[in-house]
Amino acid sequence: MDMERRYQQRKALDLDVVLYDGQGQVGAFKARNLSIGGIYIETGPVDLCVGDLLDVFCLVDRHRAKRHNLRGIVVHHANDGIGVMFRDYDIPSLKIVEVLDAGTVA
Repeated sequence: MDMERRYQQRKALDLDVVLYDGQGQVGAFKARNLSIGGIYIETGPVDLCVGDLLDVFCLVDRHRAKRHNLRGIVVHHANDGIGVMFRDYDIPSLKIVEVLDAGTVA
């Protein structure tokens, strides 16, 4: 499978996320679209490369108190953001992606 291309339908969204790499927190950003396989995050210029492993913390309630962690790998890097392919799914992670994709986050 081409890692630059998502085969699932993308859903537009406006979601706060915090990214962590092996060195610590990369920053807080906005996710702009999501599919069951990955997420596109507007980051602006960041020191990340294709192949970097990340933890993506999705802040899903209006008080930003409920966080869901998704593990992924950077598969696309542009001036305005990065594409992250999800990996290392467990059942809770898969469920939150399905919920975010359905637009029914509580």
